[in-house]
Amino acid sequence: MRALSAIGLTVAALALALAILAPATLVDNRVAAMTAGRVRITNATGTVWNGAGDLNVPAANLRLPVAWHIERLPLLRAEVHGTLSEQGNVPVVFEVGRDRFDVRNLALSLTADALVRAVGAPAVIGDAGGRVDVHVERLSRQHDTLDGQVEARWLDASLPGPRPDLRIALGDVRVDGSGRGGRLAGTIANTAGNVDIAGTVTVTASGDASIDAQIRPRDGLDPERGNAVAAALSMIGRADGTGAYRIAWTIGP
Repeated sequence: MRALSAIGLTVAALALALAILAPATLVDNRVAAMTAGRVRITNATGTVWNGAGDLNVPAANLRLPVAWHIERLPLLRAEVHGTLSEQGNVPVVFEVGRDRFDVRNLALSLTADALVRAVGAPAVIGDAGGRVDVHVERLSRQHDTLDGQVEARWLDASLPGPRPDLRIALGDVRVDGSGRGGRLAGTIANTAGNVDIAGTVTVTASGDASIDAQIRPRDGLDPERGNAVAAALSMIGRADGTGAYRIAWTIGP
């Protein structure tokens, strides 16, 4: 009996050691499974608990060097708690459970075309220009309830025009959203550019996103530019009879 106990303790100790020292490369398998292959971890070093590597979003051609720390005790409650940090930035704090998640201090900056590809937006805006900065102060989902604050800035925004040499300037576009019950709801507006934008964006707890916006060519544009803007907007929206174009898109999870 003592021999069996000793063997059992040895196996348990070995299993614990393997868990503690598990290579960081195992993180990629888990991340890929959770995101259906949309996010990968490459060049991983360290362990599952304390490691580093490159966070890759292949569809967006995005690569970020990151480091992570995973707490062990929450795993006993079937939850994952930890931090994810990019060099020079405040660490992202996250908690993930069976029917909930909580993310704090998330900041991302990426090109607009990369974001468009990553979220599966319509191909007609696949050549979007500019840079998007996203800041999530806090975002939590508990079952079917969302709570939090998200803001995004699309700087020097532009869309392809009717000719390769003629792009439509949107100026700086701002999106502010907050969690309300089962959805995250926000407003869309812009400053400068060739158009005026006003609308709303909604993201549900299940991950569906919808955009409903009215885009109007600015007064005072020269005829050639005005015609080009109208032609471009007619490709992504529908004229509403007032000189503006309505865009209504829904993007699945």
